Amino acid sequence: MTTLEEKLINNIEHAAKRGAKYNIEALNEELLPTILVITEDNQVEVATINIEKESLPSMLQQYLSNTQAKAYALIMEAWSTTFITEAEAYNWKVRDMPLDDRFEVTNIIVVKRHEGILKYLTAKINNIKSENKRQLQEWKDGTVKETQICVTEW
Repeated sequence: MTTLEEKLINNIEHAAKRGAKYNIEALNEELLPTILVITEDNQVEVATINIEKESLPSMLQQYLSNTQAKAYALIMEAWSTTFITEAEAYNWKVRDMPLDDRFEVTNIIVVKRHEGILKYLTAKINNIKSENKRQLQEWKDGTVKETQICVTEW
């Protein structure tokens, strides 16, 4: 039997997937970092994040503490690469690598208070230049224990 909290976490994951797909494919826009939060009273709050990447963890920490969040999903676009050795040479700043060595992805990180990262999902974004459109590929489960970009304790 699933609890209300588990259902809400599943709901924010599915909402995050649908929202990312809509933004990328229907609106054909770059995805602004977005957070879906399950508050202490089981409400879901959605907010876009428009701050410097370096400030994101401290802002998230404060927001999650203020709302006494039970869990959240963070959705954001990023650059990815399969060239790990080369990425290390760029100090892991994949965005600075040559275009042929990197590709766009959308990431969803689902985090639960007192448990950490529950899910890390990623989907490649294909750019269809002839149609000036972007298309989101299938979501894949990833493995990440921690990341500099999200908060796992609050």
